[in-house]
Amino acid sequence: MKKSVLILIIGAVCLVSGIYLYTTQGQDDIIYVTSSSSVLTKEEATSLVNDTVKNIISFYENKEDTFKVEKIKEEIVEETEENGEQKTTKANEENQAKDENQGIEEKPVIEIPDGYIKVTNYDEVVKKMFTENGIKELEETEFEKKKYVLKDEENVYLLDKLPEDNQFKDYNITLGVIEIEEKEINCEVTLSTNKMGEDGVLVYYVIVKNLKLVKNDDGWLIDTFAYNNI
Repeated sequence: MKKSVLILIIGAVCLVSGIYLYTTQGQDDIIYVTSSSSVLTKEEATSLVNDTVKNIISFYENKEDTFKVEKIKEEIVEETEENGEQKTTKANEENQAKDENQGIEEKPVIEIPDGYIKVTNYDEVVKKMFTENGIKELEETEFEKKKYVLKDEENVYLLDKLPEDNQFKDYNITLGVIEIEEKEINCEVTLSTNKMGEDGVLVYYVIVKNLKLVKNDDGWLIDTFAYNNI
């Protein structure tokens, strides 16, 4: 009993402290390291980093706001009129059969697992947000051993729902050290929230990530920001 009360008190203190830090953080609470060649003011860098983190969260968790989404066609089940037996085909199998009939060479496809959605403007979106290194990091990202991005020769599929531990849209965003150079920004980003644990104790969660932005002709792009917790 005493142990539970102690945990609850510690959790409440952490929660209050965390909320205080989040609600009172201003420019003076952030540590800036700037070079003489920096093209951004502290205010501009802070605004850029905050907006970028929010855009990343939307990119992963509110895909309908970022991408043109097309739901994956599920298996089609048809009943034959002659004997009432069921026949199951998949959309990609039907398309392959049509191609074979028309003398078109069959194209390799990948099996699309459940839980993915098809997006039709993937390249357009990611090239406006990420550097080449950022895209590589994105396409190597996995959640519970499931790749976030799946591709075949013509289509791109994204994991629809992320594990609960990787859902940050309701988390508070706090910035730590911001290093500002002429064409590069590095920042420590803290994501925090509180959740009720299974034993009824309020738990304060804190996740720290590193964000790296690189400037090119298209503006400031994301070079590093690991969204999973690996």
